[in-house]
Amino acid sequence: SYNPVYVSRLGGYYKLKNYVQTDVFVANTPDIKTYLINQGVADDMIHYIPNYAAPPETQDKLDRSEWDTPVDAPVFLTLSRLHDDKGIDVFIDALTHVPQAYGWIAGTGPLENDLKAQAQKAGVANRVRFLGWIDNPSLALNASDFFVLASRLEPFGNAFLTAWSHKKPVIASASQGPLQFIQNGQDGLIFDKDDADQLAKHMRSCLENNALCENLAQNGFERFQNEFSQERCVNAYLALYESIYKQPAKERIKQ
Repeated sequence: SYNPVYVSRLGGYYKLKNYVQTDVFVANTPDIKTYLINQGVADDMIHYIPNYAAPPETQDKLDRSEWDTPVDAPVFLTLSRLHDDKGIDVFIDALTHVPQAYGWIAGTGPLENDLKAQAQKAGVANRVRFLGWIDNPSLALNASDFFVLASRLEPFGNAFLTAWSHKKPVIASASQGPLQFIQNGQDGLIFDKDDADQLAKHMRSCLENNALCENLAQNGFERFQNEFSQERCVNAYLALYESIYKQPAKERIKQ
């Protein structure tokens, strides 16, 4: 008779009362796997499979002139919803300490007007560009030099994987996801959440040290290829499903 096995993928620290039928959990970070174990889920019911990033969709790029950005200006890009969790205000504050840099902000959200007002008040509106929603992030990444993820709350942070896949040096906050994956100084630079001064310091380091940036970009790209490519992650899911198919369903978790 048909005996279904229920598989649930968790991309956050969700309440398990909503997963009472689950037989197998997929955690997309090691910390979420630890969270599940601490909540009483048996280790053999949990599989860690990370998110993946797509390779560049195009070699085309945004025309800087259309965004009033000099061709030779260093551009720090963030791809993010304009929400308090994403720390865009920290990024804008950091730009006040990096006077030669331009900040590109790609995304939409409820704080757009507040962030534009902040940039104006901080005196950096002439160097901050709000790109709005971009269907193909490769266009913005190909036209930028560096990538910033300033989130206060980020269980994973797919955006930094996308930056890795485009060989961009990554600067990220010490939020949950980036802190688990980025090796500070090797494939990215980590700064304390809400610390605009430390973010600015890392931004200046990128501008002053070409060798550092090249290493960050290359090492990040290799991490993307080896751990976070679509092929690798899809194969991990296929292997999981095959193992489930070959085994009887486990006793369901009771909450």
